[in-house]
Amino acid sequence: MALLNHDSGCRCFSIDCSCYLRKIAKINKIKTIGSLGVLLQAKRAGLIPCVAPLLEIIAASPVFISESLIRIVLELANELPDRD
Repeated sequence: MALLNHDSGCRCFSIDCSCYLRKIAKINKIKTIGSLGVLLQAKRAGLIPCVAPLLEIIAASPVFISESLIRIVLELANELPDRD
């Protein structure tokens, strides 16, 4: 999970998998995004050329990501293969 705080004028970035941090962010009205959201933002910022290879690595790990979520992320990244 990443935390970004734009209201205070600073851009804070923290990665933490705990539910505790997510609760603190919610209480303080700080936007949270997950690792897939970070990948999408990195692509939009031009930091990575595509998300598909990184998404494959995450999907092959013990972390479960549903096929429908993978499809959504690829669609948002404009990386869905063309259907003929």
